[in-house]
Amino acid sequence: NVAYVYMNQGKLDDAKAWLDKAAAKQGAAEVLSNQGVIAVWEGDFEAGKASYEAASEAGGNLSNNLGILHLRSGDYTSALEYFGTNCSYNSALTNLLSGANDKAKAQGDCADKSAATSYLQAITGARMGDAATMSAKLKEAVSGDASYRKDALSDLEFKKYWESTDFKTAVQ
Repeated sequence: NVAYVYMNQGKLDDAKAWLDKAAAKQGAAEVLSNQGVIAVWEGDFEAGKASYEAASEAGGNLSNNLGILHLRSGDYTSALEYFGTNCSYNSALTNLLSGANDKAKAQGDCADKSAATSYLQAITGARMGDAATMSAKLKEAVSGDASYRKDALSDLEFKKYWESTDFKTAVQ
């Protein structure tokens, strides 16, 4: 649990030290999985994959982590296989990046609600030419996390909407 707290604080060296201590005592699936998460965050996809495989052998369910690994490495087909039919932000993002806008919309609609999900749904709306959805979801994102206002003003996903009333209203 200490390692998890450090991971959430972005203190990866401290988290790694605690995970190494835990792994030395017992190579539990959770420890191995978190070691994989840190490796992937640091861009070491091979070490992340090795940790995930070891965690899987120890009885862990690593579908989501392996999906994220493949998403980050650009292998969208494999990522979607690991995500399965679960509704999630990551599944919606993977579908969007692979050009499956309709699937991205469906996944975004049933994913956990957050400012990040709303921002992703706004991008999906923009890509689909749906100004109403783009505006409504962008407004939700900005009200949930004001930093999305600045992001939207320079995000090329919204370029064709920058001068529209829908866009300007959404980022007020």
